[in-house]
Amino acid sequence: MDKTIALFIFGAIITFISSVFWFWVKGIKQYINKIQDELNELKSEIYKDFQTKDDAQQNFHQIMKSLDGIKADIHRLNDKLDRKADK
Repeated sequence: MDKTIALFIFGAIITFISSVFWFWVKGIKQYINKIQDELNELKSEIYKDFQTKDDAQQNFHQIMKSLDGIKADIHRLNDKLDRKADK
């Protein structure tokens, strides 16, 4: 009888320990899922708010074309002023 009670208590202790262990694993799994959700949210906000490398290059080329146009206009004005000054 003593051996049976000892096995029962041992089984109960093992069951309790394994239950606590799996509860702990479940908590860690929930924490990992929460962190992954937050990471996905952050990624979506970053892609929404910041430009991509291709967008930056396209904007850069557009600005350079505008600056080239301004530069050409300044050269034309400078040439007109030089011709007027020569008269």
